[in-house]
Amino acid sequence: MNNIKDILILLALVCIIVWLAVEGYTVYAAIAGTLLVVAGVIYLIAFIMGRNKK
Repeated sequence: MNNIKDILILLALVCIIVWLAVEGYTVYAAIAGTLLVVAGVIYLIAFIMGRNKK
């Protein structure tokens, strides 16, 4: 159930980034996109490491 909430938050962030890009704030959209990718990678690594501990 927790994963659904995470996916919804992720979709909301992606929508905000797309909106920024459409409005012409490409620099902010690029920074936000980069941060989102970094956060996603960290989340995946933490998820994989958490599974390996069991």
